[in-house]
Amino acid sequence: MTSFNGAGGFGGDFYAGFKHIYNPKRVAVLAYANRPFFKRLAKRDEFVGDTYNHSIFYEDPQGGSADFAVALAQKQASSQGARFVINRGREFQAISILAEEIAASRDDAGSLLRKKKHEMDRVINEMSRRMDIALHGSGTGVLASFTTFSSVNTTTLVLDTPQLGVRFSQKQFLQVASTNNTNGTQNTLLNGGVACQIANISRSATTTVITLNQPLGNLYPGIATSTQYWLCRNGDNLGFSINTPAGGVAGLKSWLPVTAPTSGDSFWGFDRSVDAQRLAGTRYIGANSEKYEQTFQQASAELLLQDSNPSLILASPVDCAKYSQELGNKVRYSPGQAGDTGFRPLLVTGQSGDMELLPDPQVDPGLFYMLDMDTWSVMHLNALPHLVEDDGRPALREATGDALEIRWRAWYNLVCDAPGKNLVGTFAT
Repeated sequence: MTSFNGAGGFGGDFYAGFKHIYNPKRVAVLAYANRPFFKRLAKRDEFVGDTYNHSIFYEDPQGGSADFAVALAQKQASSQGARFVINRGREFQAISILAEEIAASRDDAGSLLRKKKHEMDRVINEMSRRMDIALHGSGTGVLASFTTFSSVNTTTLVLDTPQLGVRFSQKQFLQVASTNNTNGTQNTLLNGGVACQIANISRSATTTVITLNQPLGNLYPGIATSTQYWLCRNGDNLGFSINTPAGGVAGLKSWLPVTAPTSGDSFWGFDRSVDAQRLAGTRYIGANSEKYEQTFQQASAELLLQDSNPSLILASPVDCAKYSQELGNKVRYSPGQAGDTGFRPLLVTGQSGDMELLPDPQVDPGLFYMLDMDTWSVMHLNALPHLVEDDGRPALREATGDALEIRWRAWYNLVCDAPGKNLVGTFAT
């Protein structure tokens, strides 16, 4: 019988070959390709302990005065700080190898490696794509919205924002929500969270049509007509809070919400409304008919007032294309940077100098982020992502199938040291 315990023989040969192919450098290349924000984030393998206590000092002491007696009387007005108690988010992927495949390759472990390499590459790619989506998201798994037709006796959905079709795949399982929260609260799911599955999908920049495996009205009896709903990946409506240890990832939409937090906000246990700008980011709304170039200038001026020196702008590929067309022959590119993310950055002149503009498929059209990347990092535990080999084996016997299972996982969350030095903006409509 063919052994697959990873200690020697066939299993040892396969495991050694697998570890050689999927070394940390190659996994990083697969994980970050064409994902500009994920690629540019500092990676910190320091997420030990139950939680990560992240402190931000957002205000200097304010007790000073030109009058000595007044300064002494106000000396208790010390520095102001916020503490975010951050839990780890998670992502899991797995691949099966049939026992028959293993036995049939007993004389050549390399043949099995070659056979499974493409599938393993796709597993890592899909896992990293979902992590990238989470790093842009709100911790509740929302991918996009749709508005129901005048009849719900249909299997067809049309996304409200067609460019977000890149977040969906054929055979993907989804849940439908009636809310879209960004404050860490779980969304309200229809019919107790019953999942539907994508039978087929047609994507484009102008229309994305999803066909489900069953009519909406059958899956969700109470669903209303002509009403907006949100689609979540099945199992991702976790939310996040200091009391949710197995929660989601607080991405850009949560760290830099389009709407400033108000009293009662609880972001990782802290009410950011005491200084919504320095603790939840700067906001800019493009004025009517304002050109892209003007929007970037005005937004960078807002950040200069916050003593920020942004280095990167992320926007939808559609908006980047419009900006480039607006500039015509005045467009400038950053030299020699295409290999960094798979995209060639455009240069944008801001109030504090040039910034790189990168098309990011995971940024909603009409939205942009102006970021000081020195303030951002992704905290993780072990490699990001990493092969599960807790018991010293590269594979586990499946309990219900004649196969072995190889698992990948990631434990991580997004962290910002100075939210106020970063900006979320909307382009003029």
